[in-house]
Amino acid sequence: MKTGERIKALRIGQGITQEALAEKTEVSARTMQRIENGEVAPRAYTLQMIARALEVDTAPFLPAGQRTTRNNHRRTTTPTPPDIKPTK
Repeated sequence: MKTGERIKALRIGQGITQEALAEKTEVSARTMQRIENGEVAPRAYTLQMIARALEVDTAPFLPAGQRTTRNNHRRTTTPTPPDIKPTK
């Protein structure tokens, strides 16, 4: 599942409209539509704002193999979680 599809699935699952999410993340409704449709990739800051608005970590939005953590100044790949769960 691509980033935009994950964002859309979480948004719909939480009953949030595309317009409301756009307003919470300080982007235009058209930009949010383009992100969800995969026409554009969100910038890191926008991705953080989306995650914050949906109350999830940014990790669920990244494709498998791109999720990394710092460990003794080395980058290591972390496993992909089986599903997207909101953080609390």
